[in-house]
Amino acid sequence: MGSGAETINTFSPYALTMVVGPSDGASFEGDVGGPFVPVDVSYFINNNSDVPLTFVVSADVAWVDVTPGTGLIPAGGSIDVTVTANAVAAGLAQGSYAGTLTFENLTDGEGNTVRLLDLTAGLPKLVYSYNMDGDPGWTAAGDWAHGQPTGGGGVSYGFPDPASGFTGSNVYGFNLGGDYAPNLPELHLVTGAIDCTGLEGVTLKFMRWLNVEQPLYDHASLAVSSDGATFFPVWENPAEIIENAWTQVEYDISAVADGQATVYLRWTMGTTDGNWQYSGWNIDDVEIWGMQDGVSAIAVPGVYQLKVGNHPNPFNPMTTVSFELAAAGHATVNVYDLKGRLVRNLVEGAFAAGPHSAPWDGLGNGGQPVGSGVYLVRVVSNTGAAEHKMVLLK
Repeated sequence: MGSGAETINTFSPYALTMVVGPSDGASFEGDVGGPFVPVDVSYFINNNSDVPLTFVVSADVAWVDVTPGTGLIPAGGSIDVTVTANAVAAGLAQGSYAGTLTFENLTDGEGNTVRLLDLTAGLPKLVYSYNMDGDPGWTAAGDWAHGQPTGGGGVSYGFPDPASGFTGSNVYGFNLGGDYAPNLPELHLVTGAIDCTGLEGVTLKFMRWLNVEQPLYDHASLAVSSDGATFFPVWENPAEIIENAWTQVEYDISAVADGQATVYLRWTMGTTDGNWQYSGWNIDDVEIWGMQDGVSAIAVPGVYQLKVGNHPNPFNPMTTVSFELAAAGHATVNVYDLKGRLVRNLVEGAFAAGPHSAPWDGLGNGGQPVGSGVYLVRVVSNTGAAEHKMVLLK
């Protein structure tokens, strides 16, 4: 207790000297030659100290400009930094490119941080389309069938089936005549093999009309496989779903499907309990989108595409990250979540040119198991940076 004034940092009493936000990385995408969207990405730097702060922001790739790259922030002040895809980006060949944006506090070093950079040159194209006008011949168990729905079901719960497809008359649906039965096991609709060789960024789109009880009782789900034997979940109903109109849904299946010659999709109805019944799945206009693999034939400073991957993928909980360096030198291999937050420092040091590997046991830096999901492994060397998606399934 005293009569003297107390100074409190109103941003946060416990904040580091330098605070950078937001926490997300900067992602750009567009067709080869641009333009790329977004036009730019902004970050703020707050100086939470009572003295001026000198900062530097730098990118380890040539395809972005950073403005301002350095400066002085007055005590208690803030400044915005803008990251923009530049003319080098417009000269990139089709492909995915990765880098790191580094924020440095030159005054006292507190709050130094990084954000991930990624750029996709080349827009996805429609590769396969199944409009359901004709039967694609998929494997259908139980009440899964190709044909015209009758508009039945939904008498007690949810909404009825549609009376036709989104385009044309036919769909693939579960019980085209009405509600699904009680006490169902898992019953699957499985595509034939879809050849995604040479594709990257593979995405699934389809029109959905779905009614299903909450997952405490009934289940509807979607999975993907690269061999037709082991399937990995893509989506499952998180709550009761009641739909009275067609809705387009889209899912990134690239972690499993990219570059694979035998990709299978699987829709599942069930399990269900013995009480409430709904009208279930109706599916139309299934599409596979992706980009043909592209590698630049022109040497562009800062954009050498390192080779990085992992096997198995998906995995639980062990996987081996493989990477290849074009030249000897220092390299780091780290794992991040999709928000760009560091999960695990795998390896760092001097490496010879050529192939290398590093195991990951599914643990974070603190030794704690991380949750199921998509993670990014990023390799940074003196010749550039690259990243790769990994899927941990438990």
